[in-house]
Amino acid sequence: MRNLIIGVVLALSLISNINASDNIKTQFSGKQIYENGCLYCHGETGMGDGIASKNPKNYFFPKNLNKIILTEEQVFLIAKHGAHYYGALKEDMPAWGIKFSDEELKAVAKYIKTTFKRENIEKEK
Repeated sequence: MRNLIIGVVLALSLISNINASDNIKTQFSGKQIYENGCLYCHGETGMGDGIASKNPKNYFFPKNLNKIILTEEQVFLIAKHGAHYYGALKEDMPAWGIKFSDEELKAVAKYIKTTFKRENIEKEK
């Protein structure tokens, strides 16, 4: 009986380590995708002040990701389908679902929701 309990405890600890490892991998790929794509408009700190927002010929205003109140799932859906998904009149936010897989876009959504938060706005003041 004791060996069975030890075996179950070891199996559960291995499973939790695998899940933690997958979570770190997901965060890393979400960060990589953000830095190679989203950063251009949303900026390093997610404030919506990326290089593209400074071009006077552009008539779009990227969202400050520190202010969004969307869920992780909603962020994923907007990243996948674009701004029109939630009824935006302009196509400021393109649909990335044709370039990235659902798994990659979910990783980006997770990265955005865990990295950019309202308290970051308070730190800027």
